Order: sequence, then C-alpha cells, then structure tokens
Amino acid sequence: MSDSSRYRDWIQNAFKDLKAARILLDHEGDFNIIAFHAHQAIEKGFKAYLLYYRQPIHSTHSLFCGGKAST
Repeated sequence: MSDSSRYRDWIQNAFKDLKAARILLDHEGDFNIIAFHAHQAIEKGFKAYLLYYRQPIHSTHSLFCGGKAST
C-alpha cells in the first residue's frame, strides 16, 4: 500500500484516540491522559492530511516540524 493511500489508517487511529479520550472524559478520567489521547488524535489527523495531499511525513512528535515539511 502506498503512503498516499495510508491516510485512511491514520484517520481510523485518530478516531480511536478521540474515542478513548471521550470515554475517559465521560468517566472522570485523568485529564493528563485525556489530553494525551487528544494530542495523539490531532497528530494522526494531521499526518492523514499530509498523506492525503501526498506530502512527506516525518517520524516526529512535533506538529510544528510536520507543518514545516508540508510548506
């Protein structure tokens, strides 16, 4: 599977992180863990966006580095 078609995998994983954050929030989970899952969802969604538009993604956990790669 090419990188450009892998964006669906990233989106599915982003939604899983959002679901985990929502479950934790609904059950009064630790806000640090909720924030972690929300951050992961944003990163994965951003990587899906880059792949969809055939931009390179880098193995980093910085949204700023990923944004610079796409400009």
